[in-house]
Amino acid sequence: MRSTLRLFVILFFMTATGCEALTGLRPSSEKNQLSSEQDQIQRLIRQSKRYDELSKKQRMATCKRLKLDYETEKKWQTAWLLAYTLNDNFNCIKQNKTMELLKAIQSDLGMSTQLQWLNNNQILLLEQVAKLKDKNKFLRNQLKNTTAKLNQAEEDLKKEHLKIEALKAIETNINKKLDNE
Repeated sequence: MRSTLRLFVILFFMTATGCEALTGLRPSSEKNQLSSEQDQIQRLIRQSKRYDELSKKQRMATCKRLKLDYETEKKWQTAWLLAYTLNDNFNCIKQNKTMELLKAIQSDLGMSTQLQWLNNNQILLLEQVAKLKDKNKFLRNQLKNTTAKLNQAEEDLKKEHLKIEALKAIETNINKKLDNE
């Protein structure tokens, strides 16, 4: 009876706390890695928040400084800040350069798995945006060509209409002459 009660209490505790109760069963190195990854994510979020509060002019200056920093020392954290924090509407770096940065930092094994997952989804999203931009460009060109053809057809129609009016005028003159005779 006592072991059944103990089992029931353990099951109840695990059900009530979810998987968090299992973290005590993890090896300490895995706990430290998880804590380190969480600290890393929190640092990036805090730094991103600070950059987000800057004025537009300060953001551009910070962008230029971080680009120079990344050129000299290719740290994935710098690339992350360039690609995510300072790059609203691709004002800091262009979309294709953003893709290059994201792919470069994706291969960095020092980045946490959560950030790699987020980064991978961002890459997929930017690839989709690039495809949509290409499709938009194609459709704009198609619209431009169709509009040019439509304008040409309208001009041709006006010319034909003028010819018809001229023929009607000639016909009217001929009919008047025939009626007078």
